[in-house]
Amino acid sequence: MSDAPRDPVHGSYHAFYGVVRTFCGVPLVTSRADVAAADAVVIGAPFDEGVSYRPGTRFGPQAVRTAEDINVTGDRPSMHAGIDPLKELSIVDWGDIDVIASDLPRSHALLTEAAGAALATDTVPVVIGGDHSLSHAMLAAMHGQFGADGYSVIHFDTHADTGEAEDGEPPHGTPFRAAIERGQLKGTNIFQIGLRGTWPGPKLFQWMREQGMQWATMDEVIDRGIADVVREAIDVARQAAPKTYLTVDIDVLDPA
Repeated sequence: MSDAPRDPVHGSYHAFYGVVRTFCGVPLVTSRADVAAADAVVIGAPFDEGVSYRPGTRFGPQAVRTAEDINVTGDRPSMHAGIDPLKELSIVDWGDIDVIASDLPRSHALLTEAAGAALATDTVPVVIGGDHSLSHAMLAAMHGQFGADGYSVIHFDTHADTGEAEDGEPPHGTPFRAAIERGQLKGTNIFQIGLRGTWPGPKLFQWMREQGMQWATMDEVIDRGIADVVREAIDVARQAAPKTYLTVDIDVLDPA
């Protein structure tokens, strides 16, 4: 029997996970050694058991890969930077974590393992969800590699995701509070962008202030402009730690 660690990803196709197309047509890899040799690795996290509403995001990794692959028309330079990341960087696709539907703790553990394997070799993990409870797994991976002092967070979201799990808050609404309370993340090391709506309320905002968290509401983004807010977030992140976890919850762009 081989002593090599079992890989936490699964390359074959099943109903809602597995690779039909790779992200932007980049090479599909099947080993940790291939991941270690790359600059960045795409990892699918096809689970949605952590949501309170709108299930179905387990199909997200497939949908994103399909959309990106269909729209590839050769070179893909950034209009702003004038750089084609697919030419400048070695980017690979490791497939989807080997989820079992309805077993969210297993999915989180596998994602932590996969992301941690990439981080340990200085390969940047690019994770496609899935629901936003995936930040539980990613914060654990960042903490495991860099410690609470070694990384910062820039978080785009309608919601702060600092709810209390003991109050029945679904897992997708709790990762940042949970990480702070577990000692995995320093409150002063996170900047959130785009908060709006009715949650969190004053009591939870007060808790966030006490942790040293910083944020810009969507009203501030509209008043100041997104470029100014992002510059502030980057400044905070750089001053806090050498590494940054960037996470985007799609509802920051959702008009509903």
